[in-house]
Amino acid sequence: MRALVRIFSFAAKEITDIKRQPRLVLTLIMGPFLILLAFGLGYNSTQPPIHALLVVPENSGLPGNQQEYTRHIPPPFVIDGLYRNAEEALAKLQAGQTEVVIIFPEDTMQSIRSGHRATVQVIYRELDPIASSWIPYFTRAAIDSMNRQLVTQAISSTRLLENTSLSPQVIVAPLDAKTRNIVPYQPSVVIYYLPSAIALLLQHLAITLASFSLVRERLIGAIELFRVAPVGRTEVITGKYLGYGIVTLIVGTVLIASMMYFLGLPLLGSVYELAMLLAALTFSSLGIGFFISAISKSESQAVQFSMLTLLASIFFSGFFLPIESLNEYARWVSYILPVTYAIDSLKEVLLLGIHIKEENLYALGAIFLITTLASSFILGRDFKRK
Repeated sequence: MRALVRIFSFAAKEITDIKRQPRLVLTLIMGPFLILLAFGLGYNSTQPPIHALLVVPENSGLPGNQQEYTRHIPPPFVIDGLYRNAEEALAKLQAGQTEVVIIFPEDTMQSIRSGHRATVQVIYRELDPIASSWIPYFTRAAIDSMNRQLVTQAISSTRLLENTSLSPQVIVAPLDAKTRNIVPYQPSVVIYYLPSAIALLLQHLAITLASFSLVRERLIGAIELFRVAPVGRTEVITGKYLGYGIVTLIVGTVLIASMMYFLGLPLLGSVYELAMLLAALTFSSLGIGFFISAISKSESQAVQFSMLTLLASIFFSGFFLPIESLNEYARWVSYILPVTYAIDSLKEVLLLGIHIKEENLYALGAIFLITTLASSFILGRDFKRK
């Protein structure tokens, strides 16, 4: 009985200690609540748009007006342009500037009038094994819509009645579709999510290492030694960046190599670009970690901020759901997270074998620069010599 009383006494003591730290309570309760609330309000349950380019040859017999197709091709397809030549549209697809290219065959109308269905090629590039199964489904809906429009126009102009030998299949559905995914490697669900998991783990490792650094030294009095030592804050911070950066890069290299060996994760792109991306992710994440360390008064606060960053990264970085599923306001959270850009770029270099988008590297560099300057400014008071 006495043991039970002592247990409850210690429990009451811990609850009292928590109540004495209002900032701790606020962070523990309000932080996750605000993140989940922002995700719930920012998530758009509708299907994200699929951006497409049309290729309509000159001799197809079809109208060359983009608005004509925009009216009759239903969502989620969004027609961004119309081309007469397939090469230019396919080049944009390879460069990642569009998601789908819809190619009508030459002599489309002539083929239909002669009693043959015209086959429309729908070429896309989709790594996600789940999303790649949606495009053929939406393609069928788009082709059905265009078939209805063609039949309606033909009947109203009596053109279908000119050839009474047309089969019922051609009359009802003059267009057919053939879909093709041109990704060089179609990953399994596990392989597809591995780059996202690697990026998330490396960001969390770097942020956790850096967020404890200055807080711990402030608590043990090491900052006081820096004030009297012949060393400046720039040298201290740079040394910490270098030390933690080397550790994180080694972990990242070992992690990726292990996934290649044990799970068959491919590397279709450049090793140099992969190394550059890992470095950019590491140092931008360290920047956020040092900023957390600069504003935290204790190690417990640093842990809380690090965990909140991890929670936000899971929901807003594209790891859990595509960023396109978020509204424009919720996406601002995505833009300040290094892992958002790293997930996209790691998939490009590992699974697609294409060059990393320069804007992603610029974004990671901007995060590193802004957080480093902010941390240096906040820590300036601690490093001032008295």
